[in-house]
Amino acid sequence: MPDVPDEAWRRLREIDAWWRALPSPDGADAAQTEWIDSIPANTWQEMQDGQATAISEIRANAELMTALRAVAREADDPVELALLYTVLRDAVIDYQTDPAAIAGDPRVDWDARTMETRLSVYLPEGTLLGDSGDSGDSGDSELPALDAADESARELTLIGGTPTRFPGLADPPGSEFLLQFDCAVLRRAAGHEGVARLIRENSLPRQGVLQLFYAAGRDSLTTPEVPGGGTTLRHVSEAAVRRRAPGSAAGGASGWPMVLPSFGASIEASPRAREIVGELQVESDQLARSVFPDENFDAEFARNPFTARVRPVTRLFPLPSPGFELTSAELSRLHAQLPLVEPDDAHVLFVEVAPSHALGDLLRDDERLHVWLRRSDVTNRRYVDVVTFRKNSPAHPRP
Repeated sequence: MPDVPDEAWRRLREIDAWWRALPSPDGADAAQTEWIDSIPANTWQEMQDGQATAISEIRANAELMTALRAVAREADDPVELALLYTVLRDAVIDYQTDPAAIAGDPRVDWDARTMETRLSVYLPEGTLLGDSGDSGDSGDSELPALDAADESARELTLIGGTPTRFPGLADPPGSEFLLQFDCAVLRRAAGHEGVARLIRENSLPRQGVLQLFYAAGRDSLTTPEVPGGGTTLRHVSEAAVRRRAPGSAAGGASGWPMVLPSFGASIEASPRAREIVGELQVESDQLARSVFPDENFDAEFARNPFTARVRPVTRLFPLPSPGFELTSAELSRLHAQLPLVEPDDAHVLFVEVAPSHALGDLLRDDERLHVWLRRSDVTNRRYVDVVTFRKNSPAHPRP
């Protein structure tokens, strides 16, 4: 264990002491929620204020933060690890819709000038457990229909499975359905300044849905003669959405697969900062997936929150995940197939699709699918010209 100033340990123990000062629950089996409800509001507030003050003072001391980072790399006691995590991590939660502020937070141990941040839409997929506790199985059963008259409550975002059917629109031949994003998500969240800025800067549609189809095994490197490498991205108008086939809707009943969109940070930095950016991306994925409880993750997090991992999450308007940046060959192909005419134009990563049980074996665990557009095409809502790359992690390069 590295040498740590006594001050660092004293301040950490202050945080723990506030918890220990609370009245103990009655009986070892007392439910935590019932125990918390039994604590007087002023006592609970005093504990929270005391912890917040202690945490803020530690984070304001660069020497202590450096010492505690060293401790975290070698600590193995779950109680110590939990306290260290409370101080050192979870910056992404505090800046969920303002990712630019993350780089200036003392929990981020890197020069903010070397980092780029962007607000992204996270699409975590999962299953709501039924009363029986079974995970549910969509099988070949018909999904429950939403009330077509109540468009304000609809949620048509999907990953995998069967896309919503619209009059006059067929699936692209030879393609697999990947995902569908209900643009009403943007309209409902437009009250947040960060989301409003995302919509405004990219002229994103707040009506209709976006659908993505993929020709398995292909991309713009392996089949450059095929438009988009076999990938199709299309926007379906709101008028067509309201005429969708009866029963053609996203899940919502207990046991049916669902996607619950949220907003969070995407971060990119120089290769030297890849480890730090990777940690922040893991925290963003954890935040997005927190809507779907995972007992295995919870147990791993209780043992060591620094090493606990969730499955990566599909993101719209992201920055590439660490290790999945453009290669020189991909960059050349991108410029060849989507040439930039205007001097202020740029290429935009529109979506990074992560592997998912909902997609079967379309992507391996170490793969991502990237779909690129020109910024001018995004702004003008032209989704026809795309470039697609099926990417492998550095540890598993493309064969």
